[in-house]
Amino acid sequence: MLDNGANDAPPQCALLRLESWGWKFFSRPVLPVAWITSMSVHKDESGGYCKPESGYGFSRKEVWVAHGCRGLLKICALKAKCVVKTLNSNNYAFASEQVPEACYVSSMEVKSRNGPPCVADVNYGFTGPYVWVNGGCRAEFTICYVQ
Repeated sequence: MLDNGANDAPPQCALLRLESWGWKFFSRPVLPVAWITSMSVHKDESGGYCKPESGYGFSRKEVWVAHGCRGLLKICALKAKCVVKTLNSNNYAFASEQVPEACYVSSMEVKSRNGPPCVADVNYGFTGPYVWVNGGCRAEFTICYVQ
């Protein structure tokens, strides 16, 4: 289970139908969550092929099925809060700031740009509760986080 630090809200859960047809891998994002905390089989419709780690699993924001797993799966996740924030790399200098009330940032997307291209993990990004820009990136961002 995820140690969600300052987030006192329990994870929210929902049932999601996922299907691996022809034994093929299938994945999809689960939005607008910040962090998937657990995944379990609610109803196996594949005759026992939904097994943890080989038939289904998850990463921070995505769920997957494989090897013929089909059914209803229970997905629990912490919900993100989002803000719009303008960040500027003036004179191509590195700039960072902490997102108020954030335990950690889960996503950061360019909403509108004013200047050179802004490329994720190249001249903008996030680590923990901090967001940063560099290399002339000047933009308005949608930043989602967990408290």
